Amino acid sequence: MIAPLSMASSTGAAVLRRTIEEEGTFEHIEVLRPQDAFITRVAVISGLFVARRGVCRALGGVRSDADWLAGPSDARRAFERLCRSMPTLEEAGCRVKLGMTTGANCIFLGMPEELPVEADLLVPAVEIRDLPGGVLAWRGRMVISTHGPDGAPWPSRRRPALYRYLSRHRERLEARATVTGGRSWRLTHSPVDRALAASAKLLVPEIGRLPRVAMDLGGLMPLNSVHAVTSTQWP
Repeated sequence: MIAPLSMASSTGAAVLRRTIEEEGTFEHIEVLRPQDAFITRVAVISGLFVARRGVCRALGGVRSDADWLAGPSDARRAFERLCRSMPTLEEAGCRVKLGMTTGANCIFLGMPEELPVEADLLVPAVEIRDLPGGVLAWRGRMVISTHGPDGAPWPSRRRPALYRYLSRHRERLEARATVTGGRSWRLTHSPVDRALAASAKLLVPEIGRLPRVAMDLGGLMPLNSVHAVTSTQWP
């Protein structure tokens, strides 16, 4: 299986790792450079994960999460030691959430003068490009809050400017893959979480060549390329 190397450690892939362990034996990882794994240009570092189905786990299955990691053995041992001695973010009282997805950034995201909608529907948005070198350098871009209090699109009579603006892009918005099963073409894929935007949080880019973390004291809505870490327990 070819997958990002992060599959070896991400919480989201934990069930997949356990399933492989229960049904077979994980054998090794071969690290692939992007140009070795994909025809088109990508930035993610991938691995060829080799597993054998049907071999009893007790005869050589995965013994710890560290065995899933590529890299030198001393780094894997350090990872395993930290996992034993330190809690996960969730166990320590933190909440980790991926930023919102619009489904059409070119329409829902921009500078205020580019978005002729009601001013109270514009929420400051933060992207990976706003986090150079691990500092917050917001460029002034805003995202449109398309969901009303009930989760449905705002009525056109209450938000006429929003309706006029979105109607100009209706054909493109209706063509999105997320507009299925009666879902309105006037909505972003996920809603703006104003409580998350207002809270103090750590901002962590989802994918980056170098790990970096920035602090937002409140006011910015992370987009889907940025993770937000919040806590009511940590100072």
